[in-house]
Amino acid sequence: MLVLEFIFDKSNPNWVDGNNTYNFTLLLACEEYMNHKYELKGRVTLDEILNYLEIPIPPGLEFYGWDKEFYGDKHIEFGIRDQMKPDQKIDCIFLRFNIPMDNKTRKEVTS
Repeated sequence: MLVLEFIFDKSNPNWVDGNNTYNFTLLLACEEYMNHKYELKGRVTLDEILNYLEIPIPPGLEFYGWDKEFYGDKHIEFGIRDQMKPDQKIDCIFLRFNIPMDNKTRKEVTS
């Protein structure tokens, strides 16, 4: 597995400063949406997730993602649940993606 970490913070247009509940709810809703998409399409790329959240994706990572054919019925997780502290001021949330490293999951997605 390849672990990639991205930061969701005030530099993102979706961030609401001082509202942890909103920020975590947004990310959890996106995680749920991407898992539904994964169930229906059988494939989701990291690029799709980051574009949805308006987080820039570094070059070379566009086609990494999850493919049911090789990854199975596992779920996509953003790795944020351990950071959920509603009573504390949070300046950023770290998104941690566990991405399968099998070259077969690196297929280019064509529309």
